[in-house]
Amino acid sequence: MPFVRRWMVPIVLAIGVWEIVSPYVLSFSGGPLVNAVITGVVVVVLALWALRIPSAALPRWLVLVAGVWLALSPFVLKFSHTAGTTVSSVIVGIALIVLGAYWGLQRAGRGGSVEDRSRRMA
Repeated sequence: MPFVRRWMVPIVLAIGVWEIVSPYVLSFSGGPLVNAVITGVVVVVLALWALRIPSAALPRWLVLVAGVWLALSPFVLKFSHTAGTTVSSVIVGIALIVLGAYWGLQRAGRGGSVEDRSRRMA
């Protein structure tokens, strides 16, 4: 199991689960609830996909896309007036953007541990 995947998939999976349960924990309903649950399910599926097929690049980059959607969705769907939903969506979205970019770049060979770089140089 590559170094990045060892800790990345469980974190992304946990974020997806949080996104699914956050409407019930933070008490939001309607459009924000549907958005959070659907996006959370998508993130969980992407994490499980990456766990099942570690060489697949698409789920790593789609995590980043899901993060962009979550960060922008309160403003696109016009529920930014509710502070709890907006803060949760933006924070989770930014976390997924950072994780997705790091994860994608690691696997693309543009990052990695010292051991990974030394293997590429050899």
